[in-house]
Amino acid sequence: MSFDIREIKKQFDEVIRYSQGIENPKTEELFNRFLDAKRDFIELFGGNLIYEYPYVLHLKLDKKEKQKNLNNFLDTIDCLYSNYDLINFIEINRDGFFTNQVIEEYKLPDGKIIPVGMKLVKAFKYFISDKDLLNDIQNSASRVIQEDKIEGKLCISVHPLDFLSSSENTYNWRSCHALDGEYRAGNLSYMVDKSTVICYLKGADGVRLPNFPEDVLWNSKKWRVLIFFEKNWRAIFAGRQYPLSTLSALETISMCLNNMGVEFHRWEDSNITGYTDKISGKQYPLDTDYIAIGGKIYPIRDKVADAKNSLQFDDLINSSCYRPYMAVRARGFYASDADEWHWDIGGEINCLNCGKSLIEHSDFMRCDSCELAYGDSENDIFGYCDCCGRRILLDEAYYVDSDEIVCSDCFKNECMTCDRCGNGYYRSSMKYNEEYHKYLCPWCSEDMERGEPFDLKQLIFDECNKLEKKIMEDNNGEGTN
Repeated sequence: MSFDIREIKKQFDEVIRYSQGIENPKTEELFNRFLDAKRDFIELFGGNLIYEYPYVLHLKLDKKEKQKNLNNFLDTIDCLYSNYDLINFIEINRDGFFTNQVIEEYKLPDGKIIPVGMKLVKAFKYFISDKDLLNDIQNSASRVIQEDKIEGKLCISVHPLDFLSSSENTYNWRSCHALDGEYRAGNLSYMVDKSTVICYLKGADGVRLPNFPEDVLWNSKKWRVLIFFEKNWRAIFAGRQYPLSTLSALETISMCLNNMGVEFHRWEDSNITGYTDKISGKQYPLDTDYIAIGGKIYPIRDKVADAKNSLQFDDLINSSCYRPYMAVRARGFYASDADEWHWDIGGEINCLNCGKSLIEHSDFMRCDSCELAYGDSENDIFGYCDCCGRRILLDEAYYVDSDEIVCSDCFKNECMTCDRCGNGYYRSSMKYNEEYHKYLCPWCSEDMERGEPFDLKQLIFDECNKLEKKIMEDNNGEGTN
């Protein structure tokens, strides 16, 4: 192996310590499982953790992605500035936006003409008089135009620091797998499966990333996608691309894999959500998403599965806005084999604090008990005792006075259970009933004062008998169905 796994683990632990506040991360088992799971990929990369394409790659946005970015820009102008004349001008010259050219002559209200061939962004001055505002909107438009094409070195990686930094970058995009995101622990799940590699366009290396300590410098990703290999490498899926979608990048990835001896081809949008009646032309949605393989369609959840206790957000089966792309093996592919294809994604992870219990929630890297003791997650499994203020697991809390929660210690010392209804209340609100020699809550005390029986079960039984008797009478004694 041409890498120092001990040094990588040291850097990895520093990132966990810095970003997650875990002083002594327990990662030995994690790294052992990582090396075992990614062995075939490391061999594919020539004994390395990263394969780097030797040429600078230039990516261009798909047409659909371009229009989405332009629409978002127009929505911003609408919402923030309500400059409808400018919006109308851009709409008329929509096809020239990304080349920054006026392609259709535009007549202003004062009779002036914006000529064909003028720089489109420069023409904004005819619609905005405020210089500072003009500069802001021109800069925003320029950023959208520049995002049409990005360039950098393409990397295909199973490096632990790449999984940790899958959404850490200096290019102002993020996803839920950021180290302060809702699925941060999912990065660890991807590390230990036999399916996932991370592909990205490296804009710069050796830089300080968000949520990384100063002494751990790493690659900043202009663009990235997760690639998921079928269990026998007969096909690959591409996950959602960030911050933009481009088929040309996927084609370069498959070309790189082909050069390594694993030939994939035919990247296709394989997602099927409905069908069209040939006679009526009416579209009908399917009950679940399907994928097409070898002339047959399969429910995607029959082909793609998250491993037990996996922590990642799987775009292939969970995303409402992503349509998966798939490529199949160029050689040795038979349609009949598709029945056996399967993707197993992610894996369960032990707590990085104690190293023993499983991490159960994706928004922190400790088990629930360690997160309760040492963390500060805002996950809704946690709450605060209304009596002493201590942070507690809601599953272990006691509910008193109908809507307050208390910890076990406060319940033991400050609360008690009503001997009639069985609900918890503060001791200060309980009343002692001398007739039954029982402690009652305020509500049960009032019931008793009105003459209701102490035994609620008997009361419910009596009421049911009364109801059944009434139904019998209404049905002329014929009983109930």
